[in-house]
Amino acid sequence: MKNLLLVFSLITTFAFGAILGNEIGLNTIVSGTAVTATFTLISTDFAGYAMLGFDLSAFQATLGSYMRKWDKTISKIIFQDLELEKYMTKKSGIMDEWVSAGSSVDEILQPHQCGWTPKGTVSVNARINKVRQIKIDLTLSCLDDLYTSWLGFMADETKQRKDWPFVKFVVMEHVIPKIKEELDYNSYNGVYAAPTVGTAGNSIDTVDGLGTIIASEITAGNIVPIPTGVITSTNIVDRVESFIDSLPHKYSNLSAPILMSKTNERRYWRDYRNNFGGNNNYNGQNNLQVDATSVKIIGVSAMEGSDRFIHTPKGNLQVAFDKIYTPNILNVDTDKREVNIFGDFKRGYGIADLNKIFVNDQA
Repeated sequence: MKNLLLVFSLITTFAFGAILGNEIGLNTIVSGTAVTATFTLISTDFAGYAMLGFDLSAFQATLGSYMRKWDKTISKIIFQDLELEKYMTKKSGIMDEWVSAGSSVDEILQPHQCGWTPKGTVSVNARINKVRQIKIDLTLSCLDDLYTSWLGFMADETKQRKDWPFVKFVVMEHVIPKIKEELDYNSYNGVYAAPTVGTAGNSIDTVDGLGTIIASEITAGNIVPIPTGVITSTNIVDRVESFIDSLPHKYSNLSAPILMSKTNERRYWRDYRNNFGGNNNYNGQNNLQVDATSVKIIGVSAMEGSDRFIHTPKGNLQVAFDKIYTPNILNVDTDKREVNIFGDFKRGYGIADLNKIFVNDQA
């Protein structure tokens, strides 16, 4: 029945348009078609808007514009997940500091003789590593503006503002992934700086990252870097091999990765391919294991911009926290018409034994 009524309406509209066109001197077919098309557009795309009380006074202007339809799926940027911490030993229950103890002994063997000739010294050293408290304070204001925007579907007047779909979207799709991304960057690049009272500090100031710790220990003379010189896209394979060859003999075939930036990982892959791609059963995958060693090259996003190589046994790099590793659940409160999102957790990075970490001389 509805279809018959629609056909009847179209025929009537066409006839009306044809008569109207004939009266003012236009072609009857053209004028009838134009009026029919206009009626169809209004009855389909705009009828629902009129029922909702939308102003159709701008209809004529709209005819010459694009017809827009909003997609309720909101595209978001890609965040970097935690990466460098995959190669660190996790230590929980640390509220402020944790101590890493290391020990060593110098030469003890000697030729036999009858008298007592003590020889050898056992040394025990301790490293104090810091854990810093980090917080998130975020305020969402003017949420009621969602009602008058295309994001109206993410508002819900039947619930408290803190329970609106928009707030959940912001927390789950932006805040928590952003926390992980900043933690990953700071895990290498962070330089702790005490906050200024009443002023929000920078993310990079929250903690000392591994790169900062290594640089400080080199300056203090506690780590002696292995010289490699400048790293380029055409010498990196040679530089990595010379780095391994310069390690103390008992560590030269250590089954542990060399951590470096992803750019240098890519340089190594291509330099190896360009030099040996046609030989040695090259298949495009195995070349990230350094020939004649158990060492693999691993690129780390947080080290981007650095030419540092880091080689150390498993367990020597450490990440410490108290109870929460990453805050996957945050506090959300309503303050009048604003929504506050906040959370607290702790993070610290450290090296258990400086005698077992080897780096090159490039920052």
